[in-house]
Amino acid sequence: RRILPRDGMVLSMFFLGYGAMRFFVSYLRTDSLHIGPFTWPQVISLGVIALGLVTALAFSRMAGLRAGEPAPEGSPYYGVPQRGKAKAGAKA
Repeated sequence: RRILPRDGMVLSMFFLGYGAMRFFVSYLRTDSLHIGPFTWPQVISLGVIALGLVTALAFSRMAGLRAGEPAPEGSPYYGVPQRGKAKAGAKA
């Protein structure tokens, strides 16, 4: 049985992988400005890694909606129509 990634997880993994790769490759460069203990490309890489974590968290929270589970009351997605669900009385 093949396991498919959740929606948005491939994008999140790209951000995490690219940020980590760029962070470590920037150690090999000698022409960068330093901001504290980090170089400028490393600071940007940390931002890309943070973006990957935020998108992974956001997509994992939205995964319940895509699986057909209703959003809990108080959630920002409460009352939002679920994707793939037909409305009552709508033609298929």
